[in-house]
Amino acid sequence: LESILEIPLSTLYEDSKAWYNMIQPVHLPELAKGKKKMINGQSFQWIYRINSGSGTTKWLLEEVVPRLDDHGQITNIFGLVTDITYEIEKEHTINYLSNYDNLTGLPNQQSLFKKMDLMCESDDPYAILYFDLDRFNIINDSLGYFIGDETLKFTAQRLEKIMPKESYLARLSSNDFIMIIKNYNNKKEVLQYAKKVIKKIREPFTIQDYELNISTSIGITFYPEEGREKLTLLKNAHTALYKAKKDGKNTYKLSSDD
Repeated sequence: LESILEIPLSTLYEDSKAWYNMIQPVHLPELAKGKKKMINGQSFQWIYRINSGSGTTKWLLEEVVPRLDDHGQITNIFGLVTDITYEIEKEHTINYLSNYDNLTGLPNQQSLFKKMDLMCESDDPYAILYFDLDRFNIINDSLGYFIGDETLKFTAQRLEKIMPKESYLARLSSNDFIMIIKNYNNKKEVLQYAKKVIKKIREPFTIQDYELNISTSIGITFYPEEGREKLTLLKNAHTALYKAKKDGKNTYKLSSDD
């Protein structure tokens, strides 16, 4: 117990609240419920965080088992405390990697699909912008994948900085990004934003002494009038993106365009 809490056992004997004071406040209501169970002769188990004696945060699993006499009175209380910090952090890492892109830190395709499924349950309108970096393969082929990866990270940061409020940005794959925009006044506002993105992406930047100039093409579609299901919407946006590419790149097209 001394190694888990990182305080001397003597401190626990001298200060009955020392352990309690280490528990992060968000977990205290659950502790109160557990104590009621124990008083009623029931066992309880809970997981909580503490700020250990060294100042580090730890996750603990505690099991408390009261021992009752023939009259139902508590005679002893047995407890087992296990440090499960490693297991919790590993679970968080796995969850993060399954929902976020490891390179850019943006939500990945799985997160995007979950988000769109939820949004498609509502009638609230939103726009989907499908971004693709033009001729990105040239950067990878001529300067190497490290420069290509840094370009993707830089682009993601640029997009995040100019995202409208309550919008959502994900990396779909390779050099493809998806942005969902809500709460716009009209479609013209979305198109003005697309122009802003195209202009911003065109600004030169430097990675390891290489001055890079890239551009983006954008396909745009709108929910619910141009689709009520995520795959339909993404297909429509991708079709519009293809039109933008075909039209010379560094531009945007709507899925409703002929």
